[in-house]
Amino acid sequence: MADVGQFLKAVREVANVRQIPPEKLIGYEQYFDPRAQIYEQQCQAQLQVVRSEIERRSLAEESKLRHQEVLGIGKKTLESSKKTLSWARIAAWAGIAAVPVGIASLVYQIYFSKVPPATSEQASPNSSLQIPTPTSVPPAPEASSSSATPSPEQAATVMPLP
Repeated sequence: MADVGQFLKAVREVANVRQIPPEKLIGYEQYFDPRAQIYEQQCQAQLQVVRSEIERRSLAEESKLRHQEVLGIGKKTLESSKKTLSWARIAAWAGIAAVPVGIASLVYQIYFSKVPPATSEQASPNSSLQIPTPTSVPPAPEASSSSATPSPEQAATVMPLP
């Protein structure tokens, strides 16, 4: 059995539970076990204080770890969103640059569709296109008969061109 002085000293120390190191808290948890003490009600109260502090610290540590994890994810997300934003800016500038090029192309096409093209005769008077000269067919010899229709043999005769 623990004596009253030692018990009261432990109770006073547990009053400042937030400054107690974790190892000592576990020791107090064992010290205030109601089965080992004659002061059962006081031990129950002190035990509840010690256990709630242990739980609070473990939750705080877990919360801190999760916070660090979320911060890491946030940094990665921020970096990727900066890259995405950079590409979006590049695409926007490319789109802005494409508008004047398109307008200039349109003006060029409209202007040159209204201007008549230069004729090739004015550019070169000697054209390679030659017009064939008509050849005269010599008159057919007159038939000995009185009919004016030529015979098939006479009609089939063609004179070669010089």
